[in-house]
Amino acid sequence: MYGKLQGDTEAPRKSLDRDPCVECQEHMKQGIILVEAIPHDDHIEFRGGYWVITEAAFRRIFSGEVAEQGLALRYCYIDPEAADQIGLRKQESDNNYGE
Repeated sequence: MYGKLQGDTEAPRKSLDRDPCVECQEHMKQGIILVEAIPHDDHIEFRGGYWVITEAAFRRIFSGEVAEQGLALRYCYIDPEAADQIGLRKQESDNNYGE
């Protein structure tokens, strides 16, 4: 979180880039990353859910432009309700590691 912390002289003046970190790059090689988020007019509210599913599973769940874009980018935002509907939270409780 940007802002002045104890001992800081001033807040950072740059924003984060959108390039995936090394860990995310590895996940993108394994499949498609689903990031739980809620879109707003001026920002995206991230909700903490993060899953990697195979490309085959992604193709079974999503179709059309959403699927094509997700396959090209190797990640896709998913709202909490959709995450529940496709059973991602059930997988978390079954395997206790949430991936």
